[in-house]
Amino acid sequence: MKNTIKYLAGSILLASSLGAQAAILDFEGGSVGGGFSSSNFGTLNTATRNDGYKHGTVSGNYVAFNQFANPASLSSLSSFLFTGAYFTGAWNDGLSITVNGFLGGVATMSKTFVVDSLAPAWQSFGWNVDSLSFSSAGGVSHGYGGGGSHFAMDNFTYNEVLSSVPEPET
Repeated sequence: MKNTIKYLAGSILLASSLGAQAAILDFEGGSVGGGFSSSNFGTLNTATRNDGYKHGTVSGNYVAFNQFANPASLSSLSSFLFTGAYFTGAWNDGLSITVNGFLGGVATMSKTFVVDSLAPAWQSFGWNVDSLSFSSAGGVSHGYGGGGSHFAMDNFTYNEVLSSVPEPET
């Protein structure tokens, strides 16, 4: 617990000292966007649905989801402070989601949590990373008529870490 608090404090200090601009990916453009590269993430218009995708929508009508229930990833050319996101099981209650954070290709953080399909659950991270992997498993069908360990994600919140202006040479 002490190490987690130290890491969070260090991440906040890093972000404030380098300058950070808050941003939210709400997936409303029908793509991941935000300058991120993605693998196995799709976006879905939930306006006419009645399932966990619809219940996972926090803003607008679109959510991101792990296609075919496969592991998915997001990456950026520069580091960012991953603040958090809303997650919902698309079909299953008690769905387990694991998020791994990487910096320079090295795994630095990992978090596993459980979500249901009736309402989005905010998950806080506070990680300084340049890529994230997401995987999901388990749970029991809610009875929507579909199946699998898909999850919906909305309002992915991050701070772009800006490099400080270098001082002139003397």
